Amino acid sequence: MTWHRFVGTIIGLGLLAACSSAPQTRHEGDPSSLIYPVSPGTTTWSYTQGFAVELVGAGMGSDGSVVNPQTVSISDPASVKRLIAQVELKGGGQEGEEQGDYPVPTNVRLELICGASVTAVDLAAPSYTTAFGWHYEHDFGSLSCTDPLSLRAEVTPTSEPDKYYSPRALIAAVFRPASASNPPSSGIKPFADLWWGAKLTVGQNRDAYTATLPIPTASGPRDVTVSYAIADLSGLTTSEGVKRTAVVEASAGGVNGSLTHNTPNRGSELLIGSLVLSNVPGSASSVSVTIRSPDGDPNKPLHLTGGDSIMVSDIVASSGAPRTPGGQGCTPGYWRQEQHFDSWVGYSPGDKFDAVFGRDATNPDLTLLQALQQGGGGLKALMRHAVAALLNASNPDVNYPYTTAQVVSMFQAAFDSGSYEATKNRLEAANELGCPLN
Repeated sequence: MTWHRFVGTIIGLGLLAACSSAPQTRHEGDPSSLIYPVSPGTTTWSYTQGFAVELVGAGMGSDGSVVNPQTVSISDPASVKRLIAQVELKGGGQEGEEQGDYPVPTNVRLELICGASVTAVDLAAPSYTTAFGWHYEHDFGSLSCTDPLSLRAEVTPTSEPDKYYSPRALIAAVFRPASASNPPSSGIKPFADLWWGAKLTVGQNRDAYTATLPIPTASGPRDVTVSYAIADLSGLTTSEGVKRTAVVEASAGGVNGSLTHNTPNRGSELLIGSLVLSNVPGSASSVSVTIRSPDGDPNKPLHLTGGDSIMVSDIVASSGAPRTPGGQGCTPGYWRQEQHFDSWVGYSPGDKFDAVFGRDATNPDLTLLQALQQGGGGLKALMRHAVAALLNASNPDVNYPYTTAQVVSMFQAAFDSGSYEATKNRLEAANELGCPLN
């Protein structure tokens, strides 16, 4: 087992970022102000470099309940060619209570462990400081490891008595050579902390961060996957039933999608998630991603609004291979079974049919599930197969001949004409092509 290390220059997204093994402290804005501008991203990479990047990590807890040190395991170590580590801490450069409660720690130690070999780095100062965060980053450079691989972080708190030290998350961007099944990705590490309440306290807008990442063009429609790491997402519910929330929105080639998160999934305080845009046109060459701290009720204390602070650590985008339309489809009988509800993507069994399809077709209003369950011919058969077609088209694991927009348009045209059979037959044939889902 051997290690190799280098310090390199990264070119991506039209930005030039130098990565060094030495920590660099960079402060922006007026230290007497609550607000610092969001960093444009100190590290970026492009799909043209040929790496598929996976985000892994573990939460490090919260005030009074800290997991320190914290370790994450890295799968398939022999394929790992580069790793960038991050530690996110509550803190930051603003004046007042927060700065006093969360002083900068004495040291952050990162260890990359390959079998019995340990490469250790001590970071005595943050790589970047924002209003609510101390952000530490280190690029371990070029790697070669065939033994079990893991990343360990340990934060040494300040010696001041009665002060919080509050590490939130350990995150790693793991670079592997791209392949047909693991396409190359573009990404950015924005060091962005977001807080809707900033608009109320100082009249500045720091509630959203947007990145535009390049993706390769393709010969036909394909799926685009956006992955992201969001720290300081506590998952705790206030006395008024409010949770801290992050909204993720993505758009590429006219295809839009969004997800709302309020629960961490990598231990306390860290979410690593993904959003899939299906059937993105092959001509699309970029994807725009916005992460927001949502607006809350200005008449309530800010911590009760749901728009409390969150930290955006990583955004990664990749484009899958072009789809060859027409090969797969699942029947109404599949979609109406309760054990298959977890295959519904973008729609829920309780959604109203008329609202989804844009026509006043049922009285009283039927849900999508009720439309699937009804028997009979004519309009009932058309509705049954239209719902199945919609669910086939929205599921990225079904290679369906039609998009969701085409399915809705086909139903509307048939409904408006009063002639149902031909469209029903087309959708029925597509729904019986063969189901790839369990």
